[in-house]
Amino acid sequence: MKMKKILILSAMLMVTASCQRAVIERELYGKLTLSLENSPIVESVTKADGAAVSTDDFSVFVSSDDATFSYIYKDMPSVVTLPVGDYIVSAENVSESVSLSQPDKWGQVRYAGTSAPVTVSAGLNPTSVSLTCKMVNTAVSVVFGENIDKHFTDYKITAYTVDTRKLEYTPSNTVGENPVVGYFNGGITLNYVFSGTYILENEPMTIVGSKVLQPATHLHLTFKMSEQNGTVGKPEIIVDATCTDLYETITVDPSEGGSFVTEQI
Repeated sequence: MKMKKILILSAMLMVTASCQRAVIERELYGKLTLSLENSPIVESVTKADGAAVSTDDFSVFVSSDDATFSYIYKDMPSVVTLPVGDYIVSAENVSESVSLSQPDKWGQVRYAGTSAPVTVSAGLNPTSVSLTCKMVNTAVSVVFGENIDKHFTDYKITAYTVDTRKLEYTPSNTVGENPVVGYFNGGITLNYVFSGTYILENEPMTIVGSKVLQPATHLHLTFKMSEQNGTVGKPEIIVDATCTDLYETITVDPSEGGSFVTEQI
């Protein structure tokens, strides 16, 4: 008889503890749901056909002042249980460092997005977050146009935003079915250096220019020399930012050591 009382008491204590844990969890934890979409820029290198980019393998980060929870979107639960508090949700297809280094050193397009702060409250109703990712970096291509090879030898373009990563565009890697494309962070200044031997003077020449990169653009730099009636004119750099319909012409003047002249259209 005594043993039976102990068993009943133990069972009652277990039920009470279980109810207390449920109450505590409801007070300390809330739920969050996420809808993730990608809005790719239609640009000739990554998605010329405008096809949607799958978000399945995007990395998702749910961050508060105290902790960050990370997920792969396709493996992320439809409802996430989190400690109550304020969170920022972000997502990306690749990290910034990967977008600047792989494959090789040329980088790749980066899609990313960040939500406004959201509050996860206690209770059964989840907080809903809708997040759209967009292209946040800049693609840069180079074309060596007409007559440039008649007036320069050993020419190339060196492009960089930081000294530790410089991309060299040459006559050989900018042609063919897969010309190189470099990716840089948007919103910062791109430095580009035209260097080669000017045949007329048989002297090496280096000319430096710069441009602030706009996110979600594919910048095309075309270098060429113009000729009229056999007379050599000033070389030109034509900038065609096809994603934003931004056009800019930069003239390269090889006289007196070389200079760039920019014409706004």
